[in-house]
Amino acid sequence: LEAGMDDYISKPVNPAALEAVIERWTREGVERPLDHRELPIDRESFDQLRASAERQGESLAERIDAFLGQVPELLRAIEAAAQGGDVEAVGRRARELEQRCEDLAARRMVRLLFEVGMLARMGDLEALQAAVGGVTTEFERLSEALGRERAEPQR
Repeated sequence: LEAGMDDYISKPVNPAALEAVIERWTREGVERPLDHRELPIDRESFDQLRASAERQGESLAERIDAFLGQVPELLRAIEAAAQGGDVEAVGRRARELEQRCEDLAARRMVRLLFEVGMLARMGDLEALQAAVGGVTTEFERLSEALGRERAEPQR
């Protein structure tokens, strides 16, 4: 992204992530509002993540705890940068948080953060600040969902 790429997909490539990127870049400029009924995590991807963690003897609960412990600081940094008009810092932090959300199948949050990054590149501070508020609200939903997943070690 720093070298001028428009997007990325991390390895291992997840089919849902690939589909989301293709959709973002082929929608011909048509903005589709997010469905507020959409779950904060992608169930199928999260179940695959859980199974993979179990096969590798890793603790998904520890990953969730680390994520939930790190995100509030990142969100505060994004909010402060947006309020201060530092669009480069907003974009950088949004990409960092986007990757962490992707790693836990938080697809809705990933889309919101992508939009924040786009608004940061455009320099639209008013829209950017509103979008950052939406990310903060979605993180509350995501935290609750991950808390439930953490409490339920197996499905």
